[in-house]
Amino acid sequence: MASATDALVYSVLAECGVKNLPMERYLFRDRLELPVISQIQLAEILLDAHRMDDFKKVMPIISQFLQQDDSCKPPGCAFPMKATGGGGTAAARPRRRPT
Repeated sequence: MASATDALVYSVLAECGVKNLPMERYLFRDRLELPVISQIQLAEILLDAHRMDDFKKVMPIISQFLQQDDSCKPPGCAFPMKATGGGGTAAARPRRRPT
């Protein structure tokens, strides 16, 4: 049975260009037993390998864990907020010019 470690190691190898179809099949076969983060890594591997049929089979499993919480979004903000080093947003806080 494939493990989270198998998915992590293969995702790193796949990013470096090392492809191994038997390993992809091994991870895909045991996808239901993998933790969600490993299933996400598998989905990324399948997407990069252009294996869209298998990718479409993994995505419904992952999407059932997706939770969106609109209460965390500031009112009137329709764009993703970027964190800055100071803990605010670049749009919300004007920059000060050095004196």
